[in-house]
Amino acid sequence: MAYGKIKGIIEDLFLERVIEFDLYQYLNVLAPRLPVLFGIPKTHKSVFNPPFHPIVDIRGSITCACAKFIDSILRPLINQELQICKDSWSFLQNLNEIPFVAGFWFLTIDIKDLYTVIPQDLGIQWVREFMYDKKIDDNIIYLIEILLEIVLNNNFMLFEGKIFLQKSGVAKGSPCGGSFTTVSWRTGRRLFYFRIPDLTWRDVQHLIARTAKIPNPVEPGWRVNGGGHHVHDRYGFGLLDAGMMVQHALKWTQVRQQRKCSEELLLQPGRIVSPGESVTVSLNVNACKATKNVINVLEHVQPVVSISSVCRGDLTVDLISPFGTKSRLLGTRHNDISDTGMKNWTFMSVHFWEEEPEGIWKLKVQDHKNTAYKCYRPETEDTAGVVVYIKLILYGTYDLKKKNMGKETPVLEDSSLQQQIIEKDFIQENTAKVNAGDIPLIQRKKISKVLNSSKMALSYAPEEMDDTDGSNFAAHLKLLWNTVRENVVASWAIYTSRPDVSFTKVQLLDPLIRHYIKEKYLLSSDQSAREHFDAKKDLGAYTDSAKLSAEDLLEILKRDVKKLHMLKEMMDALDKLVHEK
Repeated sequence: MAYGKIKGIIEDLFLERVIEFDLYQYLNVLAPRLPVLFGIPKTHKSVFNPPFHPIVDIRGSITCACAKFIDSILRPLINQELQICKDSWSFLQNLNEIPFVAGFWFLTIDIKDLYTVIPQDLGIQWVREFMYDKKIDDNIIYLIEILLEIVLNNNFMLFEGKIFLQKSGVAKGSPCGGSFTTVSWRTGRRLFYFRIPDLTWRDVQHLIARTAKIPNPVEPGWRVNGGGHHVHDRYGFGLLDAGMMVQHALKWTQVRQQRKCSEELLLQPGRIVSPGESVTVSLNVNACKATKNVINVLEHVQPVVSISSVCRGDLTVDLISPFGTKSRLLGTRHNDISDTGMKNWTFMSVHFWEEEPEGIWKLKVQDHKNTAYKCYRPETEDTAGVVVYIKLILYGTYDLKKKNMGKETPVLEDSSLQQQIIEKDFIQENTAKVNAGDIPLIQRKKISKVLNSSKMALSYAPEEMDDTDGSNFAAHLKLLWNTVRENVVASWAIYTSRPDVSFTKVQLLDPLIRHYIKEKYLLSSDQSAREHFDAKKDLGAYTDSAKLSAEDLLEILKRDVKKLHMLKEMMDALDKLVHEK
């Protein structure tokens, strides 16, 4: 049904002499295929168990040609924008040209699922305004609007034998996905910052804390802090609601001048963290009471800690406020096998936003033994780490009208009560929203002359997939492969030479090991990958196999072979994705 409707729209454009025959032929896909949803592993999140980045492969689909044509019009206009970076690498290079001087603040905003959350009508409006600003001919603007409606309203995809329709935003993997979202963010950002010029970076953070929404109330980890804000270690305050932020900002009064207060504690002797156990250190904070820096409304909290460790990646660090709000400052890290500990490490948390800071703060350090890969820890050890020093740097304001919430409000330890509050907030937040229809649209102008621009549509490569063509990623995988392969070769040689190793086990494992350490699997990698990645660092330093028991050595071999298998699957999938035309 969608195919017939789209075909009819394109035929009407041709019959009404909106487009010429060459462009009609280009846009009219005769034998389209159904887009397929799949995933690309996010190895920057985790090399060994990466989450997947959803991508829709629309090559050969009914909307692919339309999307290519849209991108061919928008992409040259975007390249004229000096403030728009191509990808993360160009952004880092541009940072070198920014003069960082005293009083300069650098603010970054991370947007969750930008491709899929842009309201389609509002996105089309933003594209229209962008093209008007660039003084593009009305005829081209009119055509781009029609083609955008085709692409955005027909985001069909196949997944596990079922057909789904994406009802908001643009499909990740669409040829016009990057240009559409870039233009939408560029125009939306301009509307937000230039129409509300009196906001400071702290005002924006307060607006985010007050308007962010809970994406999923049953997701474990949500909690209401002492300031009345819902917080989560993974999601922060929640999903951004740009419309609600603008509504609040229109009536916003700038926050008071920020104050700074600090408390510190030197532990003599230090508090020992036993293997597999935890230790909690308390710090009595008066929040600079009776001084000009007194704070009773928190914003940011910066803990500075010094902790020795045997395997630093095995340690987690949590900070607990007087109200009972817990913020995970540091989680376990599989590749962090350092024994140098943390010397004056500074963390930062906003989970205590608008809480009363006066009272007993707690720092909890826990050891999760054997979490860090290849970190040797003898069974006879009696100390996993030692907490030596704690300093809390508090940032916030003082409000005469604010009551002492830290003392008068009971700590909400009841998980069922917390869940009830979260579910109630979720319902209220989703009944109060700003729709795209609430924003007036610019009147569309009728096309007045025939267009023939089929040659403007560029050939499409998978560059829209997370802003990369996969070249650096492929080289990185090769470096990881070679490093793990070298470890397997060394460990297998030592294992087979051990007198206490079972001959039967060697016979069973030998075919599998040799399959992965064949010479043809010793992959070459270019120098560019080494400039950006360090495989030894990513995988952790190699443990001296000669010091391990046969059973420990066998476990390391099994683990490394699993890594090789996973890396091989990644490389095969990426090779198919990048080179398939």
